[in-house]
Amino acid sequence: MRFGTILKLAGLGALALIVALVAVVKSIDVNDYRDVLTQAAKTATGRDLAIRGKLSLKLSLTPALIAEDVTLANAPWGSKPEMIRLQRLRADIGLLPLLVREVRLGRLQLIGPDILLERNAAGQGNWEFGASPSAAAGAVDAARTPTTFKIAQVIVEHGRVIYRDARTGRDEILVIERLTADADTLAAPIGLHAGGAWNGQHFEISGILGSMSTWLVPAKPYPVKLKAVLPGLVATTNGTVTSAKAGPPVVSLQTTADATELAEAAKLAGYSLPPLGAARVSLGIVGPLAAPSLVNIDAVLGRRDILALTAKGSVRTPWSGEGVDLLLFAEGETLAGFNRGLDVGLPMVGPVRGSAHLTDFDGGWRLGDLKIGLGRSDLTGDAVLRNRNTRPTIEAHLASSLLDLGELAGGKGDAAKPRTEASRVFPDDALPMPLLTVLDADMSWKIDRLVSDGLTAQQVSIVLSDKNGKLVVTPNVAVLAGGKASGSLTVDASSKVSAVALTLDAEKVGLGDLLKGFDITPNVQGARTTLHVAVKANGNSVRAMIGRLSGDVSVVTDKGAFGYASAEGAAFDVLRQLAPWSQQDNIQMQCLVSRFSVVDGMAHSEALLFDTDAMTVSGQGSVNLASELLDLTVAPRPKDANLLSMALPLDIGGTLAHPTVTPNRGAIVKGMASLGGTAALGMAMPPAGAGGEEGNACLAALNQMKKPVPMKKAGGKGPG
Repeated sequence: MRFGTILKLAGLGALALIVALVAVVKSIDVNDYRDVLTQAAKTATGRDLAIRGKLSLKLSLTPALIAEDVTLANAPWGSKPEMIRLQRLRADIGLLPLLVREVRLGRLQLIGPDILLERNAAGQGNWEFGASPSAAAGAVDAARTPTTFKIAQVIVEHGRVIYRDARTGRDEILVIERLTADADTLAAPIGLHAGGAWNGQHFEISGILGSMSTWLVPAKPYPVKLKAVLPGLVATTNGTVTSAKAGPPVVSLQTTADATELAEAAKLAGYSLPPLGAARVSLGIVGPLAAPSLVNIDAVLGRRDILALTAKGSVRTPWSGEGVDLLLFAEGETLAGFNRGLDVGLPMVGPVRGSAHLTDFDGGWRLGDLKIGLGRSDLTGDAVLRNRNTRPTIEAHLASSLLDLGELAGGKGDAAKPRTEASRVFPDDALPMPLLTVLDADMSWKIDRLVSDGLTAQQVSIVLSDKNGKLVVTPNVAVLAGGKASGSLTVDASSKVSAVALTLDAEKVGLGDLLKGFDITPNVQGARTTLHVAVKANGNSVRAMIGRLSGDVSVVTDKGAFGYASAEGAAFDVLRQLAPWSQQDNIQMQCLVSRFSVVDGMAHSEALLFDTDAMTVSGQGSVNLASELLDLTVAPRPKDANLLSMALPLDIGGTLAHPTVTPNRGAIVKGMASLGGTAALGMAMPPAGAGGEEGNACLAALNQMKKPVPMKKAGGKGPG
């Protein structure tokens, strides 16, 4: 046979094949597929698929199936009727595969897809479909699908995905400018590239996916390898997705993310965070795609040379916060590393070291094996948050071998906040009483040594209980400046106006050590003091409470020394004016006895005596705590009879913030200065030079203090 004849026969064969293919294509009524597609979607998702526009087949050497205005119904509870709306779908169909009744799509193009993903208040997602496998199988058989489908290339243009969470009120928007997925053959890997914006931030995604033939095989792992680049963030994912015969696909992915600044990366997810520094996260995502678990978590935030936070572990159910098992670590040079992002003014104390084990249980969270070190200070223990009841409950048991308050304060003490009214001592700012009703608490803290500059307290225990807005704090100090102290604070915030009760008892505590330790004055030595405070009040601010205070306050101090010659303070000014003749730099105190009864904000002096080696000072009067006005008179009696004529009573007036000290006018007018002023004031005082128990001014004052307090009307004046 001649070669030309062969060519003619081949041409006739090719023409016959094309004619046959065209006949096959023309024989396909694409509208038959409308029902097939809608029924398949109903079977797979339980939702209605609608092709509202044209469904046509464009004839050419590569025929194209075109569908316009395609929608998939949303869940019944959804915020919009449609979950998916598609402007146009185009599928380029290969001719030769049609001979074996196979639709092989050389290209699947989706234009203008608009997808709504949302989660309701109960945590249910609209992507959770309800069709059963048995129903799906039966429906597919009944549909008698005449062909199979294979796709070689997918293109998405001008798409949008919106995510809404009713629980958090958060919306996220993903805009897809263009997405392409290409493969040379059905068995070849798919190259993926996508560009767009996430919450207004541009992104690029590239990577390689498994072949389409692999995806079509049930239960066969489908490989995924992707890289995403966003402003300040690079993330990678590597692993597999396995389609299940029943239920959602199962994923097994290893993901890493590196952010140059966590705050910028958080904006992509709709969160606003302060600048906290760089972050790196590595974790595994395993399990059903609808509810995967996070495993092998290794997250680091910040820098170790400043301050770094690390979390390692797993979370079984991230959506609900169940199955949490995380080891938490903190490491850094100084606590002030937090100031960079949180602006909380933390001191430059370090090094910082900490660890804890965070887990959850039925009805709460547990922070166990807590170990924190801040400079010299340490803290250990555990804490539990229970959230099953109406109000959350915190339970904590803490211990410290050393707590250095001076170091924790940065060595500068607590900086006083400027007052809005310079003329008042007690602030009128509302106290955070409502916080006591937010949650309940049961806490204890034991501190072996509590240090503040030169002051040391040992065997300190603090017990705190808050039930239904009723707070009880019970501190106890076994060793404090040579003595001991205990107390109780009760706050009832369950009513509109809070009620407060305070008791405080200190026995043989060194007053000089306390004043020096609290950085008040170093000019007092010794002076072992016994203190008793029992008061109560109502109010929602310190000023309101002080103005309604009622109770009793007493102080008894034994021998001590006052270096007052160059000391500053109102008390030292009074001492200098009481003894203008004295050339001593130090005063040797024998005792200080004071008792004030308080009724509705009026503090009345029941006993007030200050006895030194050179003079005995007695006093009386009152302090209006509501207005902070002083109305006190003190009278000196020199123990040297030759100095009696120089002793003059003093009136202490003004306010607590700005006291005034002036000579007592009554004593001057009556000419009683020569008697030391005590007769004019009606004060009982032993005569100068008297000895024995009858002449002991301290003992007399103590006996006076022990007498029952006479009843006083609210707002009445004290004796004298």
